Amino acid sequence: MSTYIFLYTAKLPKGSQKGRIEAKSQLDAKQKVMAKNLLITSVSVRVAKNQAAARKQHFEV
Repeated sequence: MSTYIFLYTAKLPKGSQKGRIEAKSQLDAKQKVMAKNLLITSVSVRVAKNQAAARKQHFEV
């Protein structure tokens, strides 16, 4: 199964955090972001439109 680069916005008690993460599905991406930081209250995830360009930029595995 292939992986995709997802763009996420995580809501924290004092602000928000944006980033990129590599995952197999949208649910997998949400779970990885939530497990990374226990202070996150909610996560919004979407697939990067240009996967080739997204892979050239920094992302979390």
